Amino acid sequence: MKPRLCRRQSAGPLPVWAGALLFLGVIGSGCRTGPAPPPDARPRSVGVAPNGLAASGAIPPGPDFLVKPYLQLGRAPRMGLTDERVVMWKMERPDPALTMEVRPRGGAWRNVTVQWTPVDTPPVPPYQIGSASLMGLTPSALYEYRLSRNGRPLFASTFQTRRRPGEPYAFAILGDCGAGRREQKVLAVELARRRPAFVLVPGDIVYLTGREREYRPKFFDIYNADAPDPKIGAPLLRQTLFIAAVGNHDVKGRDFSKGADGLAYYYNWNQPLNGPELALTSAYYPHIENESPAEKKAFLRATGPNYPRMGNFSFEAGDVHFTLLDSSPYVDWTDAKLQDWLRNDLYRTGARWKVVLFHHPPFDASVAHEGDQQMRALAPLFEQMKVDLVIGGHEHNYQRTTPLRFVPARDPKTGAIRRIGQRVPGKFLIDRQYDGKAATRPDGVIYVTSGAGGQRLYGMISRRVPFYATAYARRHSFSMVDVTPDRLIFRQIDTKGREVDRFVIDQVPSTARQ
Repeated sequence: MKPRLCRRQSAGPLPVWAGALLFLGVIGSGCRTGPAPPPDARPRSVGVAPNGLAASGAIPPGPDFLVKPYLQLGRAPRMGLTDERVVMWKMERPDPALTMEVRPRGGAWRNVTVQWTPVDTPPVPPYQIGSASLMGLTPSALYEYRLSRNGRPLFASTFQTRRRPGEPYAFAILGDCGAGRREQKVLAVELARRRPAFVLVPGDIVYLTGREREYRPKFFDIYNADAPDPKIGAPLLRQTLFIAAVGNHDVKGRDFSKGADGLAYYYNWNQPLNGPELALTSAYYPHIENESPAEKKAFLRATGPNYPRMGNFSFEAGDVHFTLLDSSPYVDWTDAKLQDWLRNDLYRTGARWKVVLFHHPPFDASVAHEGDQQMRALAPLFEQMKVDLVIGGHEHNYQRTTPLRFVPARDPKTGAIRRIGQRVPGKFLIDRQYDGKAATRPDGVIYVTSGAGGQRLYGMISRRVPFYATAYARRHSFSMVDVTPDRLIFRQIDTKGREVDRFVIDQVPSTARQ
């Protein structure tokens, strides 16, 4: 029997005192994840919230938030007449006195059922994930939600539902982010100023192994801070959706002999489950290793239906269809069944734009991971299905290709795509006319790497690759994409708030996209 890891013993419930309420989501519960201050240091009331609204008084005693409430997309990949959101949070134990309410801005409050999921993943002490599914929401509307204990507000924030087709909006891309570095916190503040409709994360959500003990200080504390502060972070998660693909560092914590809190992606996120069904015997997902029967049971109870299916899914917002994939080498995307699922996913949408996002970029001008080319196998499918943008991370910088078409080399006997390790050789067809400014209708697919979200930068860029258009590795950066029915405007923003790249994609005539 392998040795068990010790758990910290809970000291019991601690009083929680109120922070500011209803600052468009910039709300604090006053709770702490570390030692509580001495009693005489706890304020019994707060005078004025940051927006000038009167703040609440003392909150009745109860369990602290281990992780404050944050928004999730939920299970619905497409928005019909209504939209949905899921609010999640973490506490040491269930709090039956908690109630969740939601309302359209200025409307009447309605109660929402609260559910609890136990998580026992040592060495992290046991805790509970609270969640509430906010259903029947009106599209393109501003909503308020609040958690109360015994009728007294404990936490409140706001969010915007998904836009309808035809309505403009902007989304962000923030890759390779959760490293806990100063630049990550500066970018969080800059990102909050831009107020994106949602943030896409192309993998490597937290470093170095995707464990729960890394999520709390390097992700939740930074992106769910109570107020914007470049030394701390910004209040994004409570009012802005983050939607994430899995990266190589997110699945490094599979060895449970080093701690059973690995693969935390599968219980920290609530996202659509419309990806390909994967049998437990399949090799196409990250298997846990060296786990005890009790650890496996606890992990599967915490993840529910998310594991292993949530690694691949799609959703729609306004005029864009987004497909998120697991690009890890254990997934063979030359598999006919996987390709059939992806082809059908991209074919059946009626959205005007198609964006695919995953971690390992197929076409890469960096030297750090130039051999990780396994996703090149999907390039012909992307071209066939008229994908407009393919987004990757993995390289800790920003890169953009020319519009391109790629013909993988094939084995003359079997017809299978040739692979030398993870390298995929082939021929390039490059659109040299497109410049993203005057010529804005690309002939081919544009591949973007947006992996400068927080981890140490990679500076070595080779301009000798045939598909090179531009790159930026001087400062950390994130992407903003403005969406209209007929145009995408892509901008790369660095820690100084400077626009370091900009390009436009105009919609080709609908007859050419069939």
